[in-house]
Amino acid sequence: MLDNVITVLGSVIVVICILGFIFFNNLRSSWANIIGIGGSFVILIGLVSAVACVLLLVTGVKEGTLFSLEGAGAALVAALLAAVCIFYMLHVMLNRCSTMAQRIMLPFVAYLLAAAFVWRLAAAVLLHLPMSSGEVSGSGGSGVNALPDTIYDERNNAWESLGVFGDHAEYQSNDGRRVSIYHANISGSNANTNAGNFHWW
Repeated sequence: MLDNVITVLGSVIVVICILGFIFFNNLRSSWANIIGIGGSFVILIGLVSAVACVLLLVTGVKEGTLFSLEGAGAALVAALLAAVCIFYMLHVMLNRCSTMAQRIMLPFVAYLLAAAFVWRLAAAVLLHLPMSSGEVSGSGGSGVNALPDTIYDERNNAWESLGVFGDHAEYQSNDGRRVSIYHANISGSNANTNAGNFHWW
């Protein structure tokens, strides 16, 4: 029974890794204001620890090793790690996600980003493929490099530029909110981000 569960989970993980590898650029740029690669790994560790904790409890009860020092210690470490990481995930859900759909999708997107990053890194090292991060190729003076110092949100509130940082530009509103704009977000004189639509003249 347990072997079948592990086989199914392994197959699902491989499929998700492949999907994440393919859609890495779009995912990273569209979720940049909610979660990054580091946060994705924290959530992934929490989910894996939670599954490991359940498996340790099930096998420990079944085989009678749960109450041994080694079995109880492993289950306790997995439970604590899962609790800390899942608390971080709940923090992101409540404070960074603006819609219920984003909150529901967050664990899946975090897993896709973390898994895809590992695959992208391996491909960059072993196959010398580019380690892309949401950047769309373009000539100089286009994309984020051509953004003005001031952009405006849907309510025409001004956001001031904090600078261009590699593949994205950062802007800040008068009340301290920040938004990252990637090449993939830009269409003409508009940018569609998770924080809303921005425009400029």
